[in-house]
Amino acid sequence: MADTSRTFKGIDVIKPGSRPLDEHTVDGLSGATFTGNGVRDMLKVYLEVYYNYFQKEMNSIN
Repeated sequence: MADTSRTFKGIDVIKPGSRPLDEHTVDGLSGATFTGNGVRDMLKVYLEVYYNYFQKEMNSIN
């Protein structure tokens, strides 16, 4: 969940075809906006608490 500069980067759920996908985006489903927003918010809340742990692990690799 980090970009190449080791900065925390979330996952975006986007409308299919609205922009090119990258490693931090996933296609949403037609009619699933509320679900997609809920999944995005849930991931942000629950994974953000691990940010310091992920930073420590990434720093110990190099």
